[in-house]
Amino acid sequence: MQRGGLYLVFLAICCLHTASGKAEESRHYVPFQSYYDHHHEHHWGPSFQDEKYTQVTSHVGAEALLNCRVVMLKDKTVTWMRNSTDSAQLLTVGPAAYTGDNRISVKFQYPNNWRLSMNPVKRSDAGNYMCQIATHPPRTIFVNLTVLPPVLTINNDQTHDVKDRFYKAGSSINLACIISEDYVSTLPTKAPLTTPIPTTTEATTTTELTTKKMSTVFNRIDLNLNKSWSVETTTLTSTVSISTTTTTKAPETTVVTTARPTVPALVNNIYGLVWKKQGKEFYDNVTWRNMSATISVASASQNDSGTYTCLLQNHSQVIVNVHVISGENQAAVHHDTWNKGTLFWQPQSIFIFTITVLILCLT
Repeated sequence: MQRGGLYLVFLAICCLHTASGKAEESRHYVPFQSYYDHHHEHHWGPSFQDEKYTQVTSHVGAEALLNCRVVMLKDKTVTWMRNSTDSAQLLTVGPAAYTGDNRISVKFQYPNNWRLSMNPVKRSDAGNYMCQIATHPPRTIFVNLTVLPPVLTINNDQTHDVKDRFYKAGSSINLACIISEDYVSTLPTKAPLTTPIPTTTEATTTTELTTKKMSTVFNRIDLNLNKSWSVETTTLTSTVSISTTTTTKAPETTVVTTARPTVPALVNNIYGLVWKKQGKEFYDNVTWRNMSATISVASASQNDSGTYTCLLQNHSQVIVNVHVISGENQAAVHHDTWNKGTLFWQPQSIFIFTITVLILCLT
């Protein structure tokens, strides 16, 4: 009996040891499972469709679009940053812009392109940009933006900064929007574009038709004069009613078709240059010469003040603010070099003013 009891105790200890081993084995399985899940999420989580390093070029004054295509984004967030040698500047978070620069925005392109838009591009925008997914660790692709010389200039100003230009009332204004020859050389040759003014062909046709109808009525009256009096009366009554209906419709047709178009004919506008003033298309005093569109005002007035924008087929734009000053305010204005005839402070005037101040101080 004692041997049998010892044997049972031994079996019990073995069972307990085996059970504890299985428990430890199950405890070791949890980290392995967690690692498997992490690896599975890394493989099937958000990823990029674009290359890790890409190049984009854009002209000064045009819109730059930097692509960032993300698949299986789920609940993660896409951010754009500008990468410099010592820091990274946050530009956008999701669909919202984070920077105070109103030129920068996210233009999402269905189904998964979180495009960064910079419009219009400046020379200083050239550099490296990062599109990043907020995973752990973050996943990133890099885009290098190269900024090319401007396609459009006003009076050949290559800086492309928005400038304020001052003119005195009565002086001349000349704003020439010019397309770069280098850009034109890359385009196919086009025939001169002319938009003719609509003609009033429909009104002439209506008038001729009315004349034919009236002559037909009169011919019927002449034929009916040879018949009896009763037949003549009936024919005459019906003829009057027809002629009355025709004369009431004719003026309405003539008024509609003879309306003058508001847009004048555009001659020699080969590449589709457009001037806008305060955001609305502007045609007054504009002359097109193939690669340029020039606003020429012989005698400026305050009505000529405003923000002028020259655009090239939604490709590029250049902006200038025009100020026309009249009266006593003219003497306080510093005029730019493109309006040299209106400068008030000449070197001789400054010299005389300086001498006068020195004499007053010495006395």
